[in-house]
Amino acid sequence: MAAEHHETPIINVASYLRDLYQLIVLLLADEKVAGDTQFKELSEVNHDSEVNRLLIWIATATRQLLDLRPRHVGDAPCGRYWDIFPGDDLAAAPLRFRQACNIIIHAVELISYDPDCGYHRGTITIRGRRRGRGRHANRAMLDFGQFAKYCILLSKEVA
Repeated sequence: MAAEHHETPIINVASYLRDLYQLIVLLLADEKVAGDTQFKELSEVNHDSEVNRLLIWIATATRQLLDLRPRHVGDAPCGRYWDIFPGDDLAAAPLRFRQACNIIIHAVELISYDPDCGYHRGTITIRGRRRGRGRHANRAMLDFGQFAKYCILLSKEVA
């Protein structure tokens, strides 16, 4: 059942935006921190778990906010999605904002860095397990910049 528009969110929007900001900073600073020998070990131990924690929390909070304001932003594209992976690029469908939240929440693997260079370059790879359909998985390539932009737009709608 969708919430009515006059209801207030149970998510503290200021905290939501603060956590989104922290996630943005973690991702954008990844290359610089990982490249500094003084901080490299600290980054290797903490970066992935902190990015995953914040990303899952933001996706969960976003889903709740979307239920309050189910406007067009829920259908906005923010990446690519393969229902069966591995699959070819032709099998990729647009990854929608609401769908991205669901996939993040139920992910079995989140990779926030580019394996070729070892740091974040704008895309987060999300792998999920498909229930009851053999060994196939699903996969999404999240354009994090677009995702964060839609989170900010949504926060303004519910504020």
